[in-house]
Amino acid sequence: MRTREQLRQYQRAAVRFIKETKRCLLFIDPGLGKTASTLTAMCDLMDNLDCGRVLVIAPPNVARNTWHAEMAAWAHLKNRSYAIIDGTPKKRRELLKRNVCFHIISMELLPWLLQEFGGDVPRFTTVLGGEIEQTPQGFFLGGKPLKRGDTVKSPDGNLYRVGNGKINKARKDTAFRYEPGDTIKAADSGWKPPEDFPYDAVVLDESSLVKDSSTNRWHALKQFAFMVEYFVGLTGSPATEGYQNLWSQFYLVDGGQRLGGTITGFRDRWCYSTDDGKKYKVKTWAIPIIEKRIADVTFTLREEDYSDLPPRIYNRIHLTLDSDSLKQYKKFEKTYILKLNDEKKLTALDGAGITQKLLQYANGVVYNTEDEEKVEYFFHRLKLDALHRLVEEYQGQPILVAYAFQSDVRRIMKEFPGARLLDKKKETEDSWNRGEIPILLIHPNQAYGLNLQFGGHNVAWYGLTHSLERYIQLNKRLHRSGQTKPTLIHHLIVQGTIDEDVMEALAGKNDMQEALLNALKKRVEHYVKQA
Repeated sequence: MRTREQLRQYQRAAVRFIKETKRCLLFIDPGLGKTASTLTAMCDLMDNLDCGRVLVIAPPNVARNTWHAEMAAWAHLKNRSYAIIDGTPKKRRELLKRNVCFHIISMELLPWLLQEFGGDVPRFTTVLGGEIEQTPQGFFLGGKPLKRGDTVKSPDGNLYRVGNGKINKARKDTAFRYEPGDTIKAADSGWKPPEDFPYDAVVLDESSLVKDSSTNRWHALKQFAFMVEYFVGLTGSPATEGYQNLWSQFYLVDGGQRLGGTITGFRDRWCYSTDDGKKYKVKTWAIPIIEKRIADVTFTLREEDYSDLPPRIYNRIHLTLDSDSLKQYKKFEKTYILKLNDEKKLTALDGAGITQKLLQYANGVVYNTEDEEKVEYFFHRLKLDALHRLVEEYQGQPILVAYAFQSDVRRIMKEFPGARLLDKKKETEDSWNRGEIPILLIHPNQAYGLNLQFGGHNVAWYGLTHSLERYIQLNKRLHRSGQTKPTLIHHLIVQGTIDEDVMEALAGKNDMQEALLNALKKRVEHYVKQA
């Protein structure tokens, strides 16, 4: 068991920063011990009677498995009481009543938590079905007017919000046709803060997951973020899509003091819209201004400055389609139409649809969602064969395989009988770390908070992701404290396909985030020296 004296100097610096700053964001690379640092700071505040109960909010797997395991690993933390708020609503209510130091909850449960303490979330009431129509006087649903900000729910379960001159997520004609008798739901209430909030501190693990200020989790968090004295956000990937990701995270720290009180104001002042008008990027001249404004409440630790880990080695494995398959791919990319067999063709409806289908083609199998049972059509086995070669090359050493689609899982598990799919069971993680699983399949969405570094040192990207955040997080499942060998990160890339575009995009996004983190880390040096 580790002792407080074994905290590294930079961890002690982080502890001091949290206690002195009170409301802050810690941009700490995975594997540098941000959980232990934050727990130590919170326990110090409790011991000094500066803080009572702490609410820890984290991704589902991290909330269930990581925080209490970190407490058990340190002598000065092991006796702190906690409750993991999980299970049925009845069980969660019982757990909330426990008089413990830490309540740990999944961020997916934030709207529920808000309601439990007397707050409220938007509710939906039934409105008669009909047609959403746009007229010079505005939008009408079944003959009834819709106001800006109203949300409607279609029979297929999709939500649409009325905005300025359009219904967001709507098709080009901005009208939706419903069958007679269909019911549509419209929002009739807004967000309401809690009447009581029995915490003195909130710790938000993976704050980058609330970078979208339109999500329910962000709105729920906003209702009680300023009811506590201490608010600590943690992430290793704060701006994977660009500096525009920062507004929502820093608003929860200071209420808009540094980057503006609204996302609209932030965009109007410092951003420009991209060609499609749906996304925003920060103007080049605004970058140093933003960095300066947020520096005083930001603590940044970079792995290359403080870690003695073995290196990461990136390996691109280029695979080549036969000429007929590549020709078919290029035609599909251009026309959005793919011949599945002599009788059937698949048509991608839009840019998002074609992107997914091209990624599937690069992996070897394409779904046809127009078939009643979502039939899979096989095109090639380039990546399966490449995975076989990796297994042979590393002579059975365990490999963590990142997949994108369920078809990847089925084919890999059929091809490799010993392969296992990562699930929510702690035993699966433990089995991997004991070296009992030769191939462990993981989806990038699962890539938060897991400690898989003891089971192997090879990552194979069978299916690529557009998300730099998830890409970094997944690679860090193996490249973290406790890893004794160089981490080898293999990318299976089919040449001439979207795989190459994804890799290029990831590199570009990483350059932008690296620039931010390197700019912010300079101010932290005096904390480390004094720790």
